[in-house]
Amino acid sequence: MIVDASNFRRFLRVAAHLVAALLLFAVLWTAFGERLVGPSSGSAGAPLDRPFRTVQPGVTLADRDVSGWTELELRSWLAGLAAQVASPPRDAYIDPATRGRVPGLAGLRLDVGATVEAALAAPEGARITPVYRLVPPRVHLDDLPPAPIYQGNPQRRAVAFLVNVAWGEEYLPSMLETLKKAGVRGSFFLVGAWAEEHARQARAIADAGEEIDSHGWQTVEYEHLGEAEVARQVVQADRVIEAVTGRRPVYFSPHRGVVTRAVLDQALAAGHQVILWSVDTVDWQHPAPEAILERVEAKLHPGALILMHPTAETARVLPELIRRVEARGYQILPLAELLAEDPLAKVR
Repeated sequence: MIVDASNFRRFLRVAAHLVAALLLFAVLWTAFGERLVGPSSGSAGAPLDRPFRTVQPGVTLADRDVSGWTELELRSWLAGLAAQVASPPRDAYIDPATRGRVPGLAGLRLDVGATVEAALAAPEGARITPVYRLVPPRVHLDDLPPAPIYQGNPQRRAVAFLVNVAWGEEYLPSMLETLKKAGVRGSFFLVGAWAEEHARQARAIADAGEEIDSHGWQTVEYEHLGEAEVARQVVQADRVIEAVTGRRPVYFSPHRGVVTRAVLDQALAAGHQVILWSVDTVDWQHPAPEAILERVEAKLHPGALILMHPTAETARVLPELIRRVEARGYQILPLAELLAEDPLAKVR
């Protein structure tokens, strides 16, 4: 039998094309066929039978229902969201007006891959929070020369209430109840001698979950004190306040806001940043409650440190003060959270 070589080669080419077409069809059917015609009645959409991973029913991500979304759909949407929510880091710096330190603030970026995995792995009906990664600043507070802190980073729309306590213990229960009802935490700077004499009230402040800070051992004139006496004021206050409340003070603020080189050096040696303020209620002069509100509102700004004391006027005006500050879009945070580089930090 004689075989025409040219015809045989033509036959092989046709056969090869046919096999390639069948293989391509099989691949496409595996990838897209079930999406076009739906799963068979017996498969029940089980994960092993499906060509794509999809989100379980009722799952929400960033308050958006993503039920049934594929990995590709999630990545596409989150890539757009990432561009919207990204924030650059902010370095710590010295404020040219006050010469005080201003803390840095880490940037945030949306981790698309981790968020996709969290959504795909979530059980039915789960609420998923996007996964963020911090981008640390290059300059931190400790990189700056010693100086007090007057405010938080101005990129945070948040403030802190600083309460200096050397007297006025009769007004503390009302203030603590107001803060509790509002879901707000303050930063209480206790004088050590006061905490020793009024241990029950000092413990009540700590037990309420408020931040415990130091206002020194006594209300002394720091401008007249040498290194050794300043050190005693700082260290003895720390020791007594911790013994009474069970918490070591986080920050130190000197009486009348007097900052000397000795105050800076001894506070830093004890592990404290020196805290002043950017908004003063001047409530120790017992102004009318409305005057306190007007003073705060006139000077309110992002990162504000708002100074107050336990007075009858402050206790009376505090609910309205909280309402007005929050109505202007500010969070009220304990000082450690406001000054933290991590904008998502939660501090006890």
